[in-house]
Amino acid sequence: MDVKKSKWSVVNKGFALIAMAAIILMGVFSTIDVVWRWFSDEPIGPVFSMCETLMAVMVFAALAPTQEAGGHINVTILTGRLNEKRRIVLELISLTLCLLFFGMLTIQTLQDGIWAYGVKSFRYGDYYRFPTWWARLFVPLGTLAMVGQLVAEIKGNLCLLLRRSPPV
Repeated sequence: MDVKKSKWSVVNKGFALIAMAAIILMGVFSTIDVVWRWFSDEPIGPVFSMCETLMAVMVFAALAPTQEAGGHINVTILTGRLNEKRRIVLELISLTLCLLFFGMLTIQTLQDGIWAYGVKSFRYGDYYRFPTWWARLFVPLGTLAMVGQLVAEIKGNLCLLLRRSPPV
C-alpha cells in the first residue's frame, strides 16, 4: 500500500505543473537570449534575472511532488534491515523532524516574502530593475505544500502502524 498517495496529490500535481512551467520558461528565455546574442552580440537584459528567479520557483514548487514520488535521496543501509514496524517508527521520526524544519522554514520565508513585497524588492540590471518579490512570496507556498505532504505521509504511516486503512 502506498502511504504517499492522498488527497494532497491534487495539490502536488498543481505544484508539479508550476515547476514544469518554470523549467520550460527558463529554456525558452535562455534559447531566445542565445539566438539574440548570436545575431547582435548583446544579451537580452532581464533574461538572466528571470531565469535566476524562475530557478527558485522551480525548486520550491518541486519539493512536495518529489517527496510524494519518493524522489528525494534515501539512505536505506540501516532501514532495509529493520522489520516493518521499526521502519515505520523510524520514518515517522524523520518525517516529524522534516515537518518541524519545513514548518519553521515556511514561517521564515513568509516573513521574508511579505517584507520583499512591502519594499517591492528587485534585482538591479544594466538598464532595468527586475522584480524578485513575487518569487520570494512563492517560496513559502512551496514549503507549505511540503508541510502538507509531510502531514499526509505522517497520517498514512500512523495508520499503517496502528493497522488501520490509510486516509485516501
